[in-house]
This record gives sequence, C-alpha cells and structure tokens, in this order.
Amino acid sequence: MNSKPINRLALSTLIAVLALMLPSFKALAFTPRVSSPASNLHKRQAQHPPQLLSLTNPLYVCWDLTYNEQGIVRESRLRMAGYEGVMATRYYSLKDKGTAFVGQTMKLHSSPRGLIIFGFNPIDLITKRPHPTYSPDNFALQVDPERGPLAFNINDAGRLSPVDVKPCRR
Repeated sequence: MNSKPINRLALSTLIAVLALMLPSFKALAFTPRVSSPASNLHKRQAQHPPQLLSLTNPLYVCWDLTYNEQGIVRESRLRMAGYEGVMATRYYSLKDKGTAFVGQTMKLHSSPRGLIIFGFNPIDLITKRPHPTYSPDNFALQVDPERGPLAFNINDAGRLSPVDVKPCRR
C-alpha cells in the first residue's frame, strides 16, 4: 500500500464525482435507446451529459486489485485491452460459505479527476450464469501530483472501498 497520507479533498472530490455520475452515466451510455416512457428521461439526461469522456488513448494493462465490501476482502485481476476489458474476482461468499468467483465486463472512461472503469454483467464463473447478488464494481483511479496514486471502488450498490493496485504477477 501507499504509505503517503491521503489527500482528503482530492479523495472526496473523486468519490463525489463517481457517486453522482455513476447511475446516470451508466444509464445514458450503455442503455439501448428505445421509444418508451423512460425515453423522456434519456432526453433530459442527453441535454446535460455527465463530464465523462471516452479516452483518446486506450489502456493496455493488467492489474491485481485488492479491496473489500463490508469487511470481506476481494481479490481481482483486471485486464484492460483498449477501452474494454475483463475482470475476475475471488471472495468469500457468506451465502455459499466458501470461495466464489465472479467475472465482469469492464469499460474505460475518463473524467477531469482521473480514470473511471465501470463494471457490467457480473457472472458466476463456475456456473457461467448471471450472478444473482453481485453488484458490479466501478473503479476511480487518479494520480495526485503530491500524493501519488489513489484508487477506489464504488459498486453499483454504493459501497465504497479503497483499492490496492499492483501490476499482475506472472
């Protein structure tokens, strides 16, 4: 882990940007456009799009991520190949009373405060079916000029955790 103190203002700004934009951005960017009563909401959101951009430079990385949800440690391997990637996560499932494995699709975007990586469609890697309870993971990553790298996870359920990021072990 980074031993430097956390810049609380940068952290709170990054968290606020992600938390406020996550639901509307995911709905706006990744929901098919159809004609329905909900399309009025789409039109209002399109008039005021969130401050997230597709990157001009793709990201090709492999990271091992460690974070937690309500005290349960999650270990993930994230592979980004351009603007999209995949992530596999291992954690202890209280429901199954054992180790669970979940995979999800990841999409890369940029914000004025750093990179945002959104998770979609979590699947149980054992059964190959959509996971009934796993909330997709979303990551905010930033390199602060004074403090170095900061990384946080805020899943679709709104649960927040700092993230330890390391290059993938071979």
